[in-house]
Amino acid sequence: MVVVNAQTDSVRLESQLAQSLSADAERYRQSGRLNDALACQLRAYALCPGQPRLLHDASQLYRELGDLDAAQLCRRGVLPESAEQRLFKAVPRFGTIVAAHRAAENRHHKVHSPEKTLLPQPERNACDSNRPEFRRKHTESRGTFVSELTNGRVWFDGFNLIVSDQRGRVLKEHVRGSVAVALGAANCRPVKALGELVCFLDARSSSIYYHWMIDVLPKLAVLESAGISLDDIDCFVVNCKFDFQRETLARFGIHEGRIHAPDTTMSMTAERMLIPYLKHDLGERLYYGLGLGIARWVPVWLRNTFTTSYRGSENTLTPTIRSPDSSGSNANEFLYISRAESGTRTLEKETALKAELELRGFRSVVLESHTVAEQAALLANASVVVAAHGAGLTNIAFCQPGTLVVEIFGEYVAPCYWSLAAVACLDYRQYLAYEALQSASGKTLSHPKTTKLSLAERRQLGIELDVEDFLSNLDRWLLPSNRSTAITVVGN
Repeated sequence: MVVVNAQTDSVRLESQLAQSLSADAERYRQSGRLNDALACQLRAYALCPGQPRLLHDASQLYRELGDLDAAQLCRRGVLPESAEQRLFKAVPRFGTIVAAHRAAENRHHKVHSPEKTLLPQPERNACDSNRPEFRRKHTESRGTFVSELTNGRVWFDGFNLIVSDQRGRVLKEHVRGSVAVALGAANCRPVKALGELVCFLDARSSSIYYHWMIDVLPKLAVLESAGISLDDIDCFVVNCKFDFQRETLARFGIHEGRIHAPDTTMSMTAERMLIPYLKHDLGERLYYGLGLGIARWVPVWLRNTFTTSYRGSENTLTPTIRSPDSSGSNANEFLYISRAESGTRTLEKETALKAELELRGFRSVVLESHTVAEQAALLANASVVVAAHGAGLTNIAFCQPGTLVVEIFGEYVAPCYWSLAAVACLDYRQYLAYEALQSASGKTLSHPKTTKLSLAERRQLGIELDVEDFLSNLDRWLLPSNRSTAITVVGN
C-alpha cells in the first residue's frame, strides 16, 4: 500500500491532459466533428471527474447530436451507461458490484426501515399544472444502515462516490455518480490510511446549509442508533469549511483534530471504515426528487438536538397538533426570513413586502447572521413562517407541529421543503409568484421550463412578487378558520 500526503505528479499531469482534451473537443466541435468532440470531452471528464463543467460541456454536445436523454443525464451529473460501456470498457467491472450487506468483512448495522409519508397537496394561490415537482403522493424513505468494513476503501470527489470492500468489490447502495469513471479514478489513485476507526460522513453539496443539516448531520444519529459511539471514531471524513458546520459538529464533541477533508487525489482506507447509508432524494446513482426521500425521524431528531422547547422522541410519529389559538403553545412569533444577503432568489419588492408584514406583526430575520442554535430557537418559537424558497427554510425542521409555513417560489422550484413540512407535521402553503404574474397579465408567459436558461441559471434569478396579491392570499391563510388542525401520517 502506498501512502501519500500531497498531490502526486501524475494527478497534475491528468489535470493538464484533461484541459488539453477539452480544448481538442472544442476544436472538433467548431469543425463539425461532434462525435470526436464528445469522445474527447468525456475522456477529459474521466481524468478529472471532480470538475462538473466538463460534464456540462458534454451535455451540450449530446444536445447538438440530438440525444436529449443523454444530455439531461449529463446535466444531472451522470454519464449515460452507453458512454461508460463504450468509452471506459465498464461492462466487466459491473460484475464487481455487490449489495452492501454482502461485502467482505462487513458488519451490516440496519437502523431504520423504509417508510412512506403522505404528501398532501398544499393550498396555493394558482394552478401548478406546469410544476411536475409537486405531483408526488408520498415521500419514499429507503431506511438507513451502517456498513462497517474491514480495510474498506472510499473515494469521493464531491459528487461521485465509490465504496469498496477489501476484495475490491463495489458496494451498490453507496454508489453515487458515474460508476466506471469513479471506479477508474479510485483505482488509479494512491491509498491513504486514515486511522483505526474512520467514518465517511460527507455528501454531495455538503457546504450548502440544507444538505448539511438534512443529508450529512443526521448520519450521526444513524451511527449512534447502530450502537456506535461517536467518541470511539478516530476520524470523520467530511468537508468542513463554514462556521455552521463546525458549530454543529462541535455539539457532538467532533472538533478540528478529528475532521479530514476528502481528497480526490487519493483513495481513503482504515482498519475499520464506517459508511452510514442515508439518501433523502429519489435517485440511485444520480440525484433527483430533492427531499422526497426524507424520513419522519429526521426533523424530530433535529428538534431534539438543537432546541430545548420541543419534548419529542424518535418514536413520536404523530405528534399532537395545537390549534393556532392554543394558549398552551409557546410558539407565537410571526417570522419573515429574508434572503437579502444571499445574492440569489431575492424578492425584488422586499422593502414594500416587509413594511406590510410588519403591520401584521411579522419580524424580519436574516438567518445568516445567527448561529444554528439561535436559528433553532427562532423557528421553535414561530407560529407562522414566510420565506422565499432557499436554505433558510431548512430551519422549519425546528418548528413545532402545526406551524404555518408559506413558501414563495419564483422560476426555480424544488420540492424539498414541501416534503420536510409534511414529515415535520407542519401547516404548509405555497405562493407561486411566476404564475401570479401570468394571471395578472392576462396572457400566457413563456414557462421557465421552455426557456434556454439552465437549472443553475434559474437558481440565480430574483423573484418578482405581486405584493398586493401575495398579501391577499396570506391574510386568508392566517385566519384561524383556514388553519390546519390535523396532520395525517401514513407509514408502511
